[in-house]
Amino acid sequence: MATKQMVWTSVALLSGIAIGGAAPGFLSEKEVVVLEDGDRVSGLLQARRIVVPKDVSVVVDADAVFAAQERIEILGSVRIRDREDEGPLRAPELSMISGGSIRIEGTITGGRGRDWSSDGWEKGLPGGDGSSIYIEARGIVMNGRVEGGPGGVGGIGSRSGEGGDIIVRGPAVTMTRGQSQIVGGRGADGGRPDPSAETGASGGNGGDALVLESTREETTPWRAPVPNLALAGLGLQGKTKEAAEGEPGQAGPNKTGKQGDQGDPGAHGTSSSPGGGTGKPGKAGMDATGGDGGHGGAGPDNCPHQGHKGGTGGIGGTGKGGKGGKGGKGGNGWYDPVKGQYAGPAGEGGTGGVGGHGIGGAAGNGGPGGKMGGTGGDKGTPGKGMGGEGGDGGDGGGSGVGGAGDPGGAGPPGPGDDGGEGSKGPTGGEC
Repeated sequence: MATKQMVWTSVALLSGIAIGGAAPGFLSEKEVVVLEDGDRVSGLLQARRIVVPKDVSVVVDADAVFAAQERIEILGSVRIRDREDEGPLRAPELSMISGGSIRIEGTITGGRGRDWSSDGWEKGLPGGDGSSIYIEARGIVMNGRVEGGPGGVGGIGSRSGEGGDIIVRGPAVTMTRGQSQIVGGRGADGGRPDPSAETGASGGNGGDALVLESTREETTPWRAPVPNLALAGLGLQGKTKEAAEGEPGQAGPNKTGKQGDQGDPGAHGTSSSPGGGTGKPGKAGMDATGGDGGHGGAGPDNCPHQGHKGGTGGIGGTGKGGKGGKGGKGGNGWYDPVKGQYAGPAGEGGTGGVGGHGIGGAAGNGGPGGKMGGTGGDKGTPGKGMGGEGGDGGDGGGSGVGGAGDPGGAGPPGPGDDGGEGSKGPTGGEC
């Protein structure tokens, strides 16, 4: 088992590198890094290509950046370790940035933030946030699964950790339907109540999952890998909900699927088949699931008087499927060189790809009321599920009898399903 300890690079250096362009003195133009089973990675891993082969498991021990000039391939598994030692409460974070493509057929799993539920329930210490994961490339194939880390449970009377964020930037395609490829981390449930408090402990926020618009033709600077990827500059909304009685659990993650790739072009006409072929349909947009809201914590006991109200359940995250890919361009008709004219019509553009499936996160349950007879906490609100837009139809072939071919039709939108309902917390028991 090898340990690859890399030097953590500066934000200024990373932010100055353009996608698709070589960076003298930074990325090797020759090195291919193939990670081995049991390798432990931290800091900056830079190469022309980075590969995690099938059946290989790699562990990320601390904040890490995989930076490749051409390609990153995750065919096995990458696991970010849980935060269990002294130091930062949040779990390690991972950024994967490629000037070419990123292919994920395996899994990337975030680690849990510092959790106090099995370590003495230290009063006043919050739970740690789960791992955040950032992915950016000019082309992304996502047939595996990427999941943000769960938050850790807070100490007595303290807030619990937030689920890790997932941010994906770049055109993406999936051939795996029926399951979400990207899932935000779940916020931790509220921990044990502080007997001297008036309310139950708050649950953690669910991690956000954002997709930033980008196209292959666009040259954009790499986003610098920094702790807590939900930057203020991205315009994120605060998720903490205030309550008069009982502090609530927090919102689940908002998840947005990535736009699908364009379909392949239709074949050009030939002497034996002069008509141009129809463009191929666009690829499907990515499916996305919002994270579940954390359950509210129990209300403090107040024997022999009425117990305090339990915490409110968290809001389920929004799940928004990605836009389908554009249909492929139709083929040109065959040009007869003897007659000096086109012998067949140009092909039609392909149909746009189907939008991704959006599934909202389930609402968190309200926490139980404290003894005796405390009111149960209110249930959270289910997350909204919004299907992705259908892809745009492809362009018709450029040349043929009668001129250009007809464009293809737009793809169908993806389905959207709201998350499941939570339940009100039970009334506190007898003393």
